Amino acid sequence: FNQALALDPNYAAAHAGLGDTWTLLGIHGVAPPKQILPSARTAIQRALELAPDLAEAHCAAGTLKLVFDWDWAGAARDLRRSIQLNPRLVAGQYWLGIYLGLVERKFEEGLAHVRRSVELDPLAALPLTHLGMLLMAAGRHEEATEALKQATGLTPTVYVPFLYLGAALNWLGRPADAIPVLETAAMMSGRQPISLATLAVSQALTGAPDHAEALHDELVARSRREYVQSAVLGIADAAVGRMDEAFALLERACEERD
Repeated sequence: FNQALALDPNYAAAHAGLGDTWTLLGIHGVAPPKQILPSARTAIQRALELAPDLAEAHCAAGTLKLVFDWDWAGAARDLRRSIQLNPRLVAGQYWLGIYLGLVERKFEEGLAHVRRSVELDPLAALPLTHLGMLLMAAGRHEEATEALKQATGLTPTVYVPFLYLGAALNWLGRPADAIPVLETAAMMSGRQPISLATLAVSQALTGAPDHAEALHDELVARSRREYVQSAVLGIADAAVGRMDEAFALLERACEERD
């Protein structure tokens, strides 16, 4: 995106894409929200200034407001505007669906939007992954598992569908099945912290506390030299039964907008 903007500083779609990229870096725990948010806001604002009717810019703005600002009204407004401008915008459909399910608890309406994103791009893994995530949130774990299995088959080198599939299997009481899936996610992602924390949950549920402790200790050691999300550390603490520490970390995660 920066290379595109070097060629054309007024290319609104590249500014919107850059804003989305910063937001995704925060979502996936590459950098703390306080570091990425100013860059994300600047890029998205510039996109909207250059092209007020660009659907991707409104989608990027709504995603940021949903994930990090917790500005529910603003997120709903921007995401609805994005698909009003372009009903075929895949990300606009699935982020609006996530908003409707997770914030308003309107799961059927939210699932309809996410399913629309799958219809628009049936060979992409991310729409199916978002469908699986929202089905999990709705408590429909069997359906979530089926969607996530499909997603892993579509893009077998991307870790995110494997991560959520492992989590869904944990919820279904099948942690032994989740372990190889989450080990794959950890390998693909270069041992991304959330994959390790979710794997620690599986190990604890299968009666392998030593393995869970080893993963917990790895994450704590890494947090001393690199950024690891507070929520991820909280999950790891919960996996090994350190509930007071887990709740303290989850409180901190809320303060950090993690």
